[in-house]
Amino acid sequence: MINKKQCKRNTRINIEATTQLEATLTSLSYI
Repeated sequence: MINKKQCKRNTRINIEATTQLEATLTSLSYI
């Protein structure tokens, strides 16, 4: 069974990574 705290932390990391990726793609599209 996955620890709920661990799961929440992983979700937050995934959201941050996705946001970072979107920011990168947005920057590239403006060049």
